[in-house]
Amino acid sequence: MSAAVPHVVVIAFPFASHAVKLFRLARALAAAAPAATFSFLSTAALLQEQQKKHDDTLAAVLRHASVGAFVTHAGWASVLEGVSAGVPMACRPFFTDQKMNAQLVARVWGFGTVLEEPMKREAVAEAVPLLLAGDQGIRMWEKMQEIQRMAASAFAPDGGSRENLDKLVKIVCGEL
Repeated sequence: MSAAVPHVVVIAFPFASHAVKLFRLARALAAAAPAATFSFLSTAALLQEQQKKHDDTLAAVLRHASVGAFVTHAGWASVLEGVSAGVPMACRPFFTDQKMNAQLVARVWGFGTVLEEPMKREAVAEAVPLLLAGDQGIRMWEKMQEIQRMAASAFAPDGGSRENLDKLVKIVCGEL
């Protein structure tokens, strides 16, 4: 009886231009792994419209002039959405990367605060005014605007984030 051949399913999600690059990276990895079989599925047709509606709604809410702060679980995507909108954050992490992300937001980058466990009404009542007013709120707002500009520059078509992803794909594909 022969050994089972591992099978890898690669599903490309339609998130900006990175999906095409990651799909290409997966194909290069498949070519380098002859002992495995790969299936490539695209969810673009199924998810693109639904994802766009979600992204448009969330972006519109976070960018609305009346939004002064964002209460979030501090998942990486949520932190990026908050940064993109330029909104200071009150983070209530639950597990995995969220705790580290919350600490980065509050203690390293300085544009938010962390709501510790157990989260109580009083903690939220204390945190929200810190984000919206006073010297600390002004500092967080200014820091957020600085980080927002830096992120916009990195994610621009000629920005460092895209350049580095392009370089990684070229290295894995043997083009560098």
